[in-house]
Amino acid sequence: MWTKQLTLVAICCCLALLAACSTGEQEQKSQKADIATTPATAEENPLRVAVCIWDDISVREEPSGSSKWLTALSLGEEINAYRILATDSAKDREYIKIQLKDGTEGWSVASFIVPDSRPAVIISESSLYRRPDVLTKTDENFAMTDVVAVLQVQGDWVEVRGQRSGDNWLDQGWVKSSNLSYEKVDLAVAKFAKDALTKTSPQEQANALKTLLDNKDFSSSVLMEPMRAHYASLLN
Repeated sequence: MWTKQLTLVAICCCLALLAACSTGEQEQKSQKADIATTPATAEENPLRVAVCIWDDISVREEPSGSSKWLTALSLGEEINAYRILATDSAKDREYIKIQLKDGTEGWSVASFIVPDSRPAVIISESSLYRRPDVLTKTDENFAMTDVVAVLQVQGDWVEVRGQRSGDNWLDQGWVKSSNLSYEKVDLAVAKFAKDALTKTSPQEQANALKTLLDNKDFSSSVLMEPMRAHYASLLN
């Protein structure tokens, strides 16, 4: 009698365990389905040129803020991006799979990566327009040294996305093409000039700008003359 009861209990426990395992596998599959939002093959997800529009953005091994840190992206850095998006449900944050120029692959926050674009820098203060029409001028401006991603060009108009100096987030709109440079040297000078101009004291700014101005690799940039003028004003 007791033997039969024990056998019955054992069978029930085994069935319950199998059901729990099956449920766990289904939940894992469901979670994976939530993450893999697009096909993962190279044929279905060709690499696209993309631009990072925020400085020091992390590249992670997996699409999660808690995943292993691989490296960081620079403002204006040109990379490649897959058509693969994933959501970190813990932080409600969307990630995009990317590939760096050295072949490193990982995931970065999608908000700061602009696929199908090219990097540029504002070399002269530029009004921001809602559309490529002078009647749509806004009260906002991109300042000299602001780095942006160029989305498309229409005549002498360029649609851009990036952070304006003094703003806390990203803006998108149209500017005049004459106010932009695509030269790598200008992008580099803009990045280091921004770092210099955020120093807390005039002396620290002057020291950082002097280091920039003394770098012969940057001598051909159109931004060097304005930086020299600013440096001179700090010394007076």
